[in-house]
Amino acid sequence: MLIMKHLLIHFLFVLVSFGAVGCGNSNLIQKQFAETTTKVFPQDWTGTWSGDLLIKGPRQKASKVKMLLKIAALEGKDAWQWSITYTDKEGTKDIRNYEIYERDKGIGQYVIDEKNSILLEAFLAGDVLMSRFEVSGSLLLVTYQYMDEVILYEMISGKVEDTYKSGGLGDAPTVYSYDLPVHQTAVLKRVR
Repeated sequence: MLIMKHLLIHFLFVLVSFGAVGCGNSNLIQKQFAETTTKVFPQDWTGTWSGDLLIKGPRQKASKVKMLLKIAALEGKDAWQWSITYTDKEGTKDIRNYEIYERDKGIGQYVIDEKNSILLEAFLAGDVLMSRFEVSGSLLLVTYQYMDEVILYEMISGKVEDTYKSGGLGDAPTVYSYDLPVHQTAVLKRVR
């Protein structure tokens, strides 16, 4: 049910964005969409969130690890704790103690500080925090969406190589398609 609602909201957003809905209905849909984005970031997102992270891809066997996301105010700082812990089936933990701070609230721009000289730009659109970055030749798109008292996490990654090239004839632009070998998803529920 949660996934269906997630897909419906994205579908309605696309309809409104591209004007596929008549003007009479457009305002109603925009109002309904706006009402789904009432959480204040990061204040309303604080807490400890937990769930199974499913890792899959077209050329790999699906695997699962535990994912824990902790978001908390940091005393005396204009930043928030953004800590992610991955625990495999053997109990081995991979802890990422990051911080997140606001760069420009007017445009919903934030920075995730990995505390090792790496700063990732992130953007808030409604109740979705998005970050896209390249590391070691791979392009990653990471989203966190607060919805129905859960955080939906998704990460899509693949190499930044011209895998498939098409178009380029006549007025058609040249288009490059890229391989997407890794897809990660988790439904994180608040545990504290």
